[in-house]
Amino acid sequence: MSKRGPHDLDQFANVINVNLLGTFNVMTLGAEIIAKQEPIDEDGQRGIVINTASVAAFEGQIGQVAYAASKGGVHSMTISAARDLASSGIRVNTIAPGIVETPMMAGITPEFREGLEASVPFPARLARPDEFADLVVDLYAHVGLVSRINFGTQVQNFDTRLEVSERVGYTAFQQSQTLLRARRKKLFAR
Repeated sequence: MSKRGPHDLDQFANVINVNLLGTFNVMTLGAEIIAKQEPIDEDGQRGIVINTASVAAFEGQIGQVAYAASKGGVHSMTISAARDLASSGIRVNTIAPGIVETPMMAGITPEFREGLEASVPFPARLARPDEFADLVVDLYAHVGLVSRINFGTQVQNFDTRLEVSERVGYTAFQQSQTLLRARRKKLFAR
């Protein structure tokens, strides 16, 4: 129920259709193409799928039941899809970002933006697209993993408690920026 009564089933189904079924469909169709490629290394790897979930998959806010369910589904697919596609030399990873600086965020008011940034423990700002891209490059080396890039933010009620793994992960992420940029240059130079 919402303040206005029962949730709209069509709206819920639409969000599930776009975020969950859409991700599944693209992953499935992409995996079919990747599986037909020649291996790119001595381990027999043919490619990688990197999906995008959200921190809402773990901690949805009030009013986000459809979004949280859809992104939770993307998160839940990761390890099963990684196991299913491993025999074809395809690895599967998922990134679960917090709030990222995107063109959509350009439309928010300065006051709302300040509130979002204040909810992030460190650094008190939104994630940048280049940080997301660097994580994509880093995931090239890992299989069946869901990575959060949220600077310690926990979405529900903007609770700012940090999990040790998130603090350590972010510190390692910051320290590895130079290495990741070098990897990205090497990967995309092919």
